[in-house]
Amino acid sequence: MKIIRWFKSVKRFFSRNIILRKFITILTMLFLWIGLQLGAIFSPNRERYTAQQLEPSQTFSNGSGEISLVKQTYSSKNNLIILEFETSDNLSNLGNGINPKNLKWKLYAKNKSDKTEMEVIPIIDNKISAVIRNIPTDFEAIAVDVKNLSVDSNNIDLNVEDYDEVKSDQTVEKNDDNVIQFIISEKSEELKHKKITDVSREDFALKQLKSEKSFQIAQKNKLEKSIHKLERSIAEDEVAKENLQRESEYLVGEDKVSNENNITSIDRNIENKNNSITTATENIENIKHKVESINKKIEDVKSGDFEFSSPVQKVQVK
Repeated sequence: MKIIRWFKSVKRFFSRNIILRKFITILTMLFLWIGLQLGAIFSPNRERYTAQQLEPSQTFSNGSGEISLVKQTYSSKNNLIILEFETSDNLSNLGNGINPKNLKWKLYAKNKSDKTEMEVIPIIDNKISAVIRNIPTDFEAIAVDVKNLSVDSNNIDLNVEDYDEVKSDQTVEKNDDNVIQFIISEKSEELKHKKITDVSREDFALKQLKSEKSFQIAQKNKLEKSIHKLERSIAEDEVAKENLQRESEYLVGEDKVSNENNITSIDRNIENKNNSITTATENIENIKHKVESINKKIEDVKSGDFEFSSPVQKVQVK
């Protein structure tokens, strides 16, 4: 009862002192707002990274190529981070990735140990894996810089320059447009947590080869199903064509012309579908050759006879 009487007396007091009531309300809201701001500023989980820095696909601003961070895995049990990259070379018409020998890597860590280091391991085709070892449990964020040293023959300057112009241009600072950066944040949803045991180059290669083999077999199965559907569709077109040809015997004038146009249209459709079947069949043969090549690579990796095109790079943290 005393509490109820106290609340009633407080209510009467504030009903008589309207200005004081408003002042206390505003002051309370102000303290709450300041508390929220301070919490955001001093929160240990607060990270300042732009969307561009966290973007998994980065393009060199000079147009020389692109690198995509397709997978990030963190193993807290043995302090490892595995980064899986795919590269695309815009300076070559071969459709291959960037030559790993032309890529220079740097590693930065917000919280690091003296033993933190990264191994850059070229695997096969356009795939590169990076193993970051001795990561502290509170690493918070890691940055990986990649510089592309590939030469663009279209940008080679063969002109003779004037000395005075060159001297004046030297005062202008030039940005390095063939460097990209990836941020790996401890709080990122892209960073998957999983215990990792196999980290040798051969293990990475086998994993990529088996993944590529599964993909190619899936493509082959898809093409075979598509061919089967096209063959059924052609059979239906043939039946429709036969029906139109029978009807044509009893038609005259515009009806006969329209019927013949329909038959011509069906013939075109059948021809297009047969061309598609031919293309799909050729693609299946190409896939079979790819799978044979992948199987040979798998055997060579297992036996130790496979020759990797580029050496492993070791990078110390900065």
